[in-house]
Amino acid sequence: MSEPVVRPARPEEVTRLASIHSQAWNVDPPRYEPGEHDLSASRVLAIGDEVAAVLEIIGREVWFGPDRLGAVGLGGVATAPEHRRRGYCRRLLQEVMKEVRDQGKVLSLLWPFSYAFYRRLGWETGGLQLWVTLPLAALPRDIGRGWTARPVGADSPADLAVLDDLYSRWARRFHGCLVRQPEDWKRRLQHRNERRFTYLVCSPESGPAGYVTYAFRPLPDDWRQLLVREFVALDGRAHQALLGLLGNHDSQAQRVELVLPPDDLLLHRWPDRTEATVRDGFMLRVVDVKAALEGRSYPGAEDGELKWRVRDELCPWNDGVFHVAWDRGRCAVRPAPAAASWDLECDAATLSGLYAGKLPPQAALALGRLAVTGDRPELLPWLGRCLGGRLGWLQDFF
Repeated sequence: MSEPVVRPARPEEVTRLASIHSQAWNVDPPRYEPGEHDLSASRVLAIGDEVAAVLEIIGREVWFGPDRLGAVGLGGVATAPEHRRRGYCRRLLQEVMKEVRDQGKVLSLLWPFSYAFYRRLGWETGGLQLWVTLPLAALPRDIGRGWTARPVGADSPADLAVLDDLYSRWARRFHGCLVRQPEDWKRRLQHRNERRFTYLVCSPESGPAGYVTYAFRPLPDDWRQLLVREFVALDGRAHQALLGLLGNHDSQAQRVELVLPPDDLLLHRWPDRTEATVRDGFMLRVVDVKAALEGRSYPGAEDGELKWRVRDELCPWNDGVFHVAWDRGRCAVRPAPAAASWDLECDAATLSGLYAGKLPPQAALALGRLAVTGDRPELLPWLGRCLGGRLGWLQDFF
């Protein structure tokens, strides 16, 4: 048998890729005309001439507060059934991590089929989602005195520039939002599987202050449910205006479903009239420890230093002891000798959760995922202040 090889996909393999994805996601395989499908981002693990596993690389930047970090989204990760449980997906991911690190990417993001599977490989949940369902009758009918709303032209460069400005200002609140490109906006506003509508709300004083994108889902008895696909408000008044706009759809739908960051104002407005669940969101992985830690700012950091032992089998360049020092809100990292003593020890997934701010250091210690040496009781609270302060959030899918 030939040795597995990771390489870019070839044009003649497009039908095989479609077949693997169709089986993995239980959908009809797409039909491609010759030369129609762009394979430049596709990587496969092949055994001889047979493709056994595939994934797509989506190169992007992400917002980490005010900072923009080089990242890749991984999508369409799938292995043919006859080749599963042989380590091929792991091998494919490892080779792709090498490739994107060489390109200067410091983070990897994905939406998993299994959180446990990717956690074993170094990814960790980057944030939580608040799923809220409530009757449209519970929403206000008025967007606010002096406020206006208007539809967005999905093909209007001027409207897209306004949306991108609102989104970018809002995304800086979080860790993990994509720095969107025109093709990302096209997917958000003109989804191929549903008809979407986008409206801006405008303040009488300052103009555009928020937007909402939504669609409809049929329900029994000829009713529909409003599905909010994106809800961006720069302040509380814009939040209220967007809810008023949605409330005016009560002649078209009975209920509304929203997926929001866990700190959204909605539950504080109607705490007794909502059905809410919290779910895991996207997963994040640190691809390059040194570059990731040095690439962002730390507004809550107090000056200090530690030696951090990281275990990372998938990305061996991260495996080792690092001297990490914070000074005036920035971080400097240098390798320490392999035999050096350390203050903290954890695996790559725990490091990724700590880096995202999703996993508090004290929680990691309580879960047995973080080891501490020496007598520094202030170490974990200090590290939490350095790395925390913002929620992880991602609404784009790969």
